[in-house]
Amino acid sequence: MLDVVKDLHYEDLRNELHPSYFFESDEYKMFIIRLPKIVDDKLTAYNTGFTIDQNNIYIYDKASDSLKFFSDSSLDMYNYIDKLVDDSILILGNYIEQFLVIEESLYSKNLSSNFMDYWFELKKDLLRIERIYLRALTMLKMFIKSYETDEMFPKYKFLDIEEHLDRNQRDTSLILSKLDTIYNYYVTIKNDKLNNSVYILTLVSVIFLPLNLVVGFFGINTTDLFFTDTPEGSMSVIYLLLFLFIFMIILIPVSLKIYKKIFGRFLNR
Repeated sequence: MLDVVKDLHYEDLRNELHPSYFFESDEYKMFIIRLPKIVDDKLTAYNTGFTIDQNNIYIYDKASDSLKFFSDSSLDMYNYIDKLVDDSILILGNYIEQFLVIEESLYSKNLSSNFMDYWFELKKDLLRIERIYLRALTMLKMFIKSYETDEMFPKYKFLDIEEHLDRNQRDTSLILSKLDTIYNYYVTIKNDKLNNSVYILTLVSVIFLPLNLVVGFFGINTTDLFFTDTPEGSMSVIYLLLFLFIFMIILIPVSLKIYKKIFGRFLNR
């Protein structure tokens, strides 16, 4: 079989980074399926390559760098690929659990300082998984279509794998959409906190600005200031500052209520 496979396709089988792929010719067919895999707690992908002639199925063995006889039955090929897909489902389930933890921490307002780092890593891995599933699903459909007229081909078995890949791809897209939602919610929370901080600083500035002006005025080094010849001039200035402080505290809420009332009527109109 090795003598029949073209050098280019043999290089594709050998390439560990090659995406899922299907090729069909009069001499043989080649099917590479690439699925997610976890190695050393990191997401990667694993290629499994098959070549099929009229009677036999061969699998590419990476250890010996050669094609080895696998089976003469497409059902064995189905069982092998189905196991790979089931393993990838477990990987996706682990990522869904991670998403649920992040989502719960956000909605319960129990955010860690590394929230965005976790979010970014999860988003990056899920985007990669989505691309892997989408490509594998497309190539599997082409593989199934090429055997539509073969009565010995277990079409409905492979359609079951197709359904699993399609569901995994849709689940991944859904989690990615939810990740975008919680990111927008996270940004909203941060903006609200920032707006509240700016609002408080603005109120403090409005309250103490008149006081600073009064203190600065009476700090002028001249001889004709107010209360200069008054025995209780310092107390008079203190009373004036207290009056302005209380006046500003009362004035600001009243002004806001009047503003909201006028603005509300304007919007109603």
